[in-house]
Amino acid sequence: MEFWIRAVIATLLAGLAGLAGLNVVDADEATPRTVLTAAGMNAPGTWLWPTTSQQVLRPFLAPATPYSSGHRGIDIAADAGELVRAPTSGTVTVAGMIVDRPIVVIETGHIRVTLEPVDPQVEVGDDVGRGEVVGGVASPGAHSQQGLHLGVRLNGEYVTPLLYLRPTYAVLHPVDG
Repeated sequence: MEFWIRAVIATLLAGLAGLAGLNVVDADEATPRTVLTAAGMNAPGTWLWPTTSQQVLRPFLAPATPYSSGHRGIDIAADAGELVRAPTSGTVTVAGMIVDRPIVVIETGHIRVTLEPVDPQVEVGDDVGRGEVVGGVASPGAHSQQGLHLGVRLNGEYVTPLLYLRPTYAVLHPVDG
């Protein structure tokens, strides 16, 4: 096979592997490296849960129209003071009070992630990595019971965060007897 054909095929395969977040070997260096792309980091099921709990207290409920009622995110069980971590990497665009509650907003590409109520430990403009602490769960306000609200907007439209969060699995334990 001609050299240029092999080069094109290798480039295409490396690009596909990069989209999947797989290890790629550079022919010149012969050392493995991980290629991450925005698409790979925000692929379904790749985000970390922002708290230790994965218990959804209130699910996402899409509004019938952009201005009608609904629940534009999920509420996750969490105690006041519990650490809140960035579900995905991005840039902090809000870190502070909005109306009557403390909020942290992280943007990455066409995705906006809102976490509330959160006493921020980051500042606007900070780049945060997936899993990095961004604050602590604040005391509940009028919005909800104790817990953390996680909202996601994709291209300006609200979507369920469960599309991006790693799935939870039931763990079966043997029964003595």
